[in-house]
Amino acid sequence: MRVLKRIIFIGLLLQFTLPASAELRIEITKGVDNAVRVAVVPFAWRGKRKPPIDVSDVVSSDLGLSGRFEALPTITDVKFS
Repeated sequence: MRVLKRIIFIGLLLQFTLPASAELRIEITKGVDNAVRVAVVPFAWRGKRKPPIDVSDVVSSDLGLSGRFEALPTITDVKFS
């Protein structure tokens, strides 16, 4: 009988609980009109195999996603004489 009373009591408590809700509002108040153009130099790799990731691509992506920079296209076949 006590177990039944507890179940009924818990059931009544659950009936009167209010559903929770939340709202997320993001306001952008400042921004950059013109992104700064930057060149990311490809990093050297001295391994026997292909590098696991292209670090210059990661850096370019991170800078571009910040919104403040625009990475210029990379040129891998540049030779200095």
